Amino acid sequence: MEKARAIATMLLAATAFAGTPAMAQQGTESKGATANTERANAAVRQAMTMNDKQDFEDATRGLMAQLKDSIVKASDGRVVWNTQRYEFVKGDPPATVNPSLWREQKLNTAAGLLCSRSSTASTRSAATTWPT
Repeated sequence: MEKARAIATMLLAATAFAGTPAMAQQGTESKGATANTERANAAVRQAMTMNDKQDFEDATRGLMAQLKDSIVKASDGRVVWNTQRYEFVKGDPPATVNPSLWREQKLNTAAGLLCSRSSTASTRSAATTWPT
């Protein structure tokens, strides 16, 4: 019961401090990458360790509970966070997107209540930390 109360309290607190999230444009046609963009993204891809799984393990370490609902609303009913908006970020990046940014967003999709080694609980995606 205490764990559920702590989770509820942190999610409610997170909604109070969360602003309007940046949103990807939806329903727009992609123009495709230019040759310069493709070359630049290929260089980034070669310079990165794209198959390193340690970052993904680190991003979910301490996960105590996942969000039950992918849409978090304020007490007045307005949407303050919607993880469904980022569901398109899966697999390999399209040619138009920098691979490091695509990978970073995939790392940021771990949403829920996390507890770090310093005994600080954090609601991921709302970027708010509270002492436990």
